[in-house]
Amino acid sequence: GIALTPSGSSVWVSDEIDSTITEFSLSDGSKVGSVAVPAIYRPANVQGNFGLESLAYGAGALWTGNEEALRSDGALSSTAAGSWVRIQKFTGSDFAPATQYAYRTDPISALSPFTDAERSGLVDLVALPDGRMLSLERELGGFLPIFRSRLYSIDFTGATDVATVPSLTDGGFTAVTKTLLWQGYFAFANFEGITLGPLRSDGSYSLLMVSDDGSGILGQ
Repeated sequence: GIALTPSGSSVWVSDEIDSTITEFSLSDGSKVGSVAVPAIYRPANVQGNFGLESLAYGAGALWTGNEEALRSDGALSSTAAGSWVRIQKFTGSDFAPATQYAYRTDPISALSPFTDAERSGLVDLVALPDGRMLSLERELGGFLPIFRSRLYSIDFTGATDVATVPSLTDGGFTAVTKTLLWQGYFAFANFEGITLGPLRSDGSYSLLMVSDDGSGILGQ
């Protein structure tokens, strides 16, 4: 994930393999700082390629989240159930870890005989200027494997701080709720990033999504 810092002179980048958030200068690409990531996200607790996929800054806070469940939080997504992930908020002048929330991804809609790479996870977040949060989820599944992208509005009202909860499989907490705003189906466009786009003439914002290159499938 990537997010522009408030100064506009540097960016934060999250690394889902090393579970780090590093700040880089836009002028020369040098490392100029880092954000302390809670120990629950340590690489040994990350399942496969499902670490800190998302990153967003807005309303004075930095946010990240893992794509699918950490080892301590249970199974990856399946057709029976989604995956428990943790959304982490950082605040203050040094962007120290603050509240952490439990978020449930969608289950996989169907399996395919043509691939064993089905997945359904949280791939990015976007923080709106008024403090609200949107999430982008991505699924690969179905008889003919296609990507299903969906955009949710997240409601943190009443949600529990799970920063001290060692495992989300044990229950005893209240997760955030989410409301579906949009979804789309794409044969080869694997959308994994989202951000605010240009301000429109009516005062509203556009949203921009970006897909990865699919390893060059069909000349992407």
